[in-house]
Amino acid sequence: MPRASAGTRPLRIAVIGGDRRHGRIAWPATLDVRTYGSAGDGGAGELRRLVVSIKAGEVELVVALARWIGHSATTVLRRTCRQTGVRFLVWDRGVGSLVEKLATLAVEPPR
Repeated sequence: MPRASAGTRPLRIAVIGGDRRHGRIAWPATLDVRTYGSAGDGGAGELRRLVVSIKAGEVELVVALARWIGHSATTVLRRTCRQTGVRFLVWDRGVGSLVEKLATLAVEPPR
C-alpha cells in the first residue's frame, strides 16, 4: 500500500458504516478519508456511490465498520474490491482505534 510522503498525494480511503458523524472526526492529514453512511442512515445510495468510486479507481482502501454495516453491503463491497484490486478491511473495533491505525499508514512501510 502506498505511503503518503513529500510530493505524493494522500492515500485515498473510504470508510463506510455508522451514522456519518465519522465525517467530523479529525482524520490524519496525510490521508484522504471519505465517509459513507450505512444503509440505515444514508439508504442504499451511499453503497452505490461507494461502488461507483471503487470502480472508477478513486479509492485505494475500503474500511467497513463491522457494527454499522449489513452483511449484504459487506458482500457487495468485498466482491467489488476483489474485482478491482482495492484493499478491503472489516474493522470491528472503535473508530478511535481506526484513526490511530490509519495514521500509521503514513509512517510504516506496507505489509
